This record gives sequence, structure tokens and C-alpha cells, in this order.
Amino acid sequence: MKDNAIRLITLFALCLPLISAAQPTSKFVSPFDGRTLDGWIQDPTNVTPFSRGDIINLPSLARKLAGKSDPVSAYLSGNLGDSATAALADYASDTNNERQLGTELA
Repeated sequence: MKDNAIRLITLFALCLPLISAAQPTSKFVSPFDGRTLDGWIQDPTNVTPFSRGDIINLPSLARKLAGKSDPVSAYLSGNLGDSATAALADYASDTNNERQLGTELA
């Protein structure tokens, strides 16, 4: 038992220089500073897998977005572009522009 302990200590002592030599010499630099998104790159940009065909019930979606009936609808409605907001307002008064609204929302 004592012999195995001595062997283990000897092996550890012989490997210690190898372990310390394996440490990297340069420090890792994180692109994220923890406060801002400076240095952060989002890839790929402007990708939207959402299309007009994904909107199953446009009248229901338009009502929810226009009425901001729940937190998700309110968030989405508040983040629509100008053309989509205008198409939504037009759709609320005249449902004949369904195609335009669907295109703007997709």
C-alpha cells in the first residue's frame, strides 16, 4: 500500500511540469463585455423564415394586432414597420386589402 502511494506521488511529480507547460500562454478575449453588445456579431442577419402562407387566419390576427388584446399582440403591433401599420389601419376600416396586409405582415 505504501509502495503504491510512493509510485503515485512520483508519477504526479514527474507529470507536474507537463501539466503546467500545457497552459495556454495567451488570454482569451471575450467579444462580449457584459454590459453592451459591442463586438457581438449576429449571423446570419435579416433572415426570416416566416412567409405569407404561414398566416392561417389573417382576419383574427389583424383583430388581435389592432386591438392589442394580449401582451404578445401588443408587442408585435408596437414593432411593426410603418407600411405594415398603415396596412393594418386600412384593413381595419376596409377588409378588401387582405393581400396587402398579409404581404406586409410576412
